[in-house]
Amino acid sequence: MHPYRIGCYPGNQTSCARIIELVSALKSEGYQCLPDARTPKNLIEVFPHLTIVRFFNLSQRLLYKKGPVAKKRLVFSQLQRLLRQHLRDQHITGDSCLDDLLHQSWSKDVEDRTDALLCALTGHHHLKYQGERSETLGDPTTGFIIFPKPIP
Repeated sequence: MHPYRIGCYPGNQTSCARIIELVSALKSEGYQCLPDARTPKNLIEVFPHLTIVRFFNLSQRLLYKKGPVAKKRLVFSQLQRLLRQHLRDQHITGDSCLDDLLHQSWSKDVEDRTDALLCALTGHHHLKYQGERSETLGDPTTGFIIFPKPIP
């Protein structure tokens, strides 16, 4: 994803032990790791930076994770404005917790919760359009990520 200044890190099973355990537990409950949005009980991997670029038709990623705190706060507030507009445009309503999140100043905790929201929105988009407006990079055997298709 070079044109967007986005790079994925390879999977690291050592630092992601809790996720591996969770996936294993969910698989024992009948979940599968497949990109097909029509498969019930499905697990997917998503990538928030690419979702941001694609949802908001940006030329490159928003640099809200690195640099001086003042710069992170500025770029992060831009992301929050974009997310608030996206939620309105998609008629997605949340409770006061969601509204509070999208008005809080940058902190590592707020960043992590916002990334979780982006992951949920990616999954919602994938399910809502039954995969028709999503792309898959990789495959179920070696691993894959799901992200929105570019806006035409």
